Amino acid sequence: MAMYGIVGSIAWGIGPIASGYVYDNVAPVGVWYLTLGLAAMGTVAFFIIGRRRPSPRHDQPTPHPWEKTAE
Repeated sequence: MAMYGIVGSIAWGIGPIASGYVYDNVAPVGVWYLTLGLAAMGTVAFFIIGRRRPSPRHDQPTPHPWEKTAE
């Protein structure tokens, strides 16, 4: 949870500085293009990670630890 909080704090600090720099030096609409690029990268990363980590497939339900298996 600490890492989640740190990342959120860093984003709140860097976001206005980065967007202000882009707004002043590139163009006002550049902030929206930057946001579009970051959102597209996040979407692609989401799908790549989702394809790499398939959920395990079980033919039978996993027994509880207190249940003995018939061998």
